Amino acid sequence: LPLGDRMWVGTWDGLSELDRTGQVLRSFRPSPTAAAGAAAGDASPAPGALSDPYVIDLLADPGGGIWVATARGINHLDPATGVIRSVPLLADGDAGEVAPWVSSLLLDRLGRLWVGTLGAGIAVLEDRLAPRPVIRRIGTRQGLGSANIALLLADAAGRIWASSHGGLAVIDPDSLQPRTLGPADGLATGTF
Repeated sequence: LPLGDRMWVGTWDGLSELDRTGQVLRSFRPSPTAAAGAAAGDASPAPGALSDPYVIDLLADPGGGIWVATARGINHLDPATGVIRSVPLLADGDAGEVAPWVSSLLLDRLGRLWVGTLGAGIAVLEDRLAPRPVIRRIGTRQGLGSANIALLLADAAGRIWASSHGGLAVIDPDSLQPRTLGPADGLATGTF
């Protein structure tokens, strides 16, 4: 992810900031206590550390910072200070659940952060920079063909497209109502 005169690179082992020559300036990983907690089934990352070393997607936020998708949820990094904030995607009643594997990040034209997951559908963060953003969920109950989202994209009309193991869904940005397309709609396959 190019940001200013720096390049941010997510890997299987964390997040690194590189200069123009490719020199690593800083690296971010989970704390050793977070890694030990994850191995023991503890769902909470250490404050100020990545929630998981496996970085899947990066997204620059026009409001400041970088969104980091990992195999255990999302994080927001302030590149100026190096402060990392883990953003909970689970509902308050989901205590003990492991944060979902995040597969895709997208900012829509209304400034909402869309988070595609493997197993938990889509989370839409209404006030993404708030300490506890309002999260609206889109899953199979709302009409997605699968809760396993591979990629999120926005089209010129502002509709959100979600590819999944259960078809391709187009989501109305106002109602958040998905319409799942598949072979019956003329698509060659039901998995994307």
